Amino acid sequence: MTPLILIWGLSGDPPTMALLCELTLRNVAHVFLDQQNLHYAELRLGADHRAGCLEVLGQSFELEAIRSVFARPQLPAQALDRQLYAWTEMTGALVVNRPSAAASNDSKPWQVEQIREHGFRVPPTLMTTTPDAAREFIACHREVVYKAAGRSRSCVTRVRSLDQAMLDAISHCPTQFQAYVPGVDWRVHVIGDEVHACRIRCEDDDYRLAGEQGRPLSLEAARLPSEIADRCRVLSQSLNLPFAGIDLRHDDDDAWHCFEVNPSPAFTFFEQATGQPLTAALAQFLIDPLVNRAH
Repeated sequence: MTPLILIWGLSGDPPTMALLCELTLRNVAHVFLDQQNLHYAELRLGADHRAGCLEVLGQSFELEAIRSVFARPQLPAQALDRQLYAWTEMTGALVVNRPSAAASNDSKPWQVEQIREHGFRVPPTLMTTTPDAAREFIACHREVVYKAAGRSRSCVTRVRSLDQAMLDAISHCPTQFQAYVPGVDWRVHVIGDEVHACRIRCEDDDYRLAGEQGRPLSLEAARLPSEIADRCRVLSQSLNLPFAGIDLRHDDDDAWHCFEVNPSPAFTFFEQATGQPLTAALAQFLIDPLVNRAH
């Protein structure tokens, strides 16, 4: 039985396609379950929901042959998606990342407490649907940023003025407000025991938008202080995320603030800007269980 890597995601998604290309170049056995073509796939589970087979485009793969999984599903769950969510929770294969662990990003207050427990500072934070509570928070902290409270990507924006219409609208949309922290942004990718750090210099509130809109943006590979790198590694492990993107800010008082731990980071954006071998590191991490269990 040839050991396999399962890639579960969406064709055209840059991180997914980069990883598929890397595995192909290395001639590593893998199967791609494309969410755009689930009608060509079927999952048949055994009584214990571990054994069984996955059929993709007429080919059948034993679930027991799958030694590692890269899970980056993006479309609303279909029946097969729901089966895969259940299977990835029960399989003995390495899963990057299990849905239950990735769900930590859906509960920002819970994740913030985990971040704080690992020694990072967290800005004063309010999640609310109450406009008056938001007004009080803004009046107290003066400089405040806000973004959507859920997992879906949203831009971080400074509250420039008390926009009454915007504040009234949060009654229909849970919104996260945080006191603004000046400093330098860092993105840290944890891949197993490896830590890859990137320093970001940008005057915009959300550096991702600066890059998209052609405004000044500088990203460079950099080394974190060993204590902070260890803290990122332990934080990721405590959240059961073998692969994570951690957003930090280093302020002028040498304090390290953590905003979020992303369980499905778009790592190719940082790899292209810095030359860091993130795809290769992730591929090797997925390959290691194949090597270790094949002997």
